[in-house]
Amino acid sequence: MTVTLVRPAELCLSSGGTIAIGTNVCDRGTNPVPDDARAVFYQGDPCAGGGVACETGLPILLTPAACTEVTCDWSVPSGQSINEVSVLVDPDGEVAKCHNGNNGGAVAAILCLDYFN
Repeated sequence: MTVTLVRPAELCLSSGGTIAIGTNVCDRGTNPVPDDARAVFYQGDPCAGGGVACETGLPILLTPAACTEVTCDWSVPSGQSINEVSVLVDPDGEVAKCHNGNNGGAVAAILCLDYFN
C-alpha cells in the first residue's frame, strides 16, 4: 500500500473546530486490502508520541493497483496549531503485504500563510 495526504493546505485554516482530513490509499502489491482496514490520522509522528486525531476504515476492498480516498472528521482543539499530520493504514499489521514500511504518509512543518491579509 502507499499513502498520501490530500488537501494539506486545509489544515492551515483550522484552529478550533472540525475538519475533514483525508488520504489517498493505493494497493501497490499483489494482495487485495480488505474493506474496513484501519486508517489512523495522528497529530505529529506516532512514533514520537503524536496523538490520534481520528480514524476510519477503508470504504471498499482495494484490489491490486486500485486507489481510494478516505476521510475522517478531526475536532481540532481551539488555539492549537497544526504543524505535522501523519497517517498510517493498517497500523497493527493485520493485512498481508509484500513490502512493509510504506503504509504511512506525513506532512511535516506545514507552512500556513496568512489567508486574511
